[in-house]
Amino acid sequence: MYDEHIAEEKLKQGTKYGKLASVVIKTLNKNDVVIHDLTLRGDSKKTGHQIDVVVHSLGSNVSKGILIEWKDNDSKVGISIVGDFFGAVSQINPDEAFVVTTKGYTKGARSFAEDEGIKLAMLRGFKEQDCEGKI
Repeated sequence: MYDEHIAEEKLKQGTKYGKLASVVIKTLNKNDVVIHDLTLRGDSKKTGHQIDVVVHSLGSNVSKGILIEWKDNDSKVGISIVGDFFGAVSQINPDEAFVVTTKGYTKGARSFAEDEGIKLAMLRGFKEQDCEGKI
């Protein structure tokens, strides 16, 4: 999708997916600041965390920070990826945190994310079965 809609570049597939995700997020949230690939530290913390997408929403005079981790995997995202991301989330303390992927999530990953308030989403190309049972 990236090559077709953005540009043909020599980038790793995961990097292309991340850039595409950033474009989609910016398109859906026109007034927000969307930053791709940023290293952040929590207040008074020494450890830096590489964050795939950071969104700063400035709506209604309220600033809101969102962290997003994306994974363009060949299989479902497991609990270890969500757990690693939770380490960054717990130190940085954003208003919201998302893991976005193309293939879905294991049961363990879904349970852990729900326990810790991390939202899960999918961003992938349209498939015919997406319309099954819909008018």
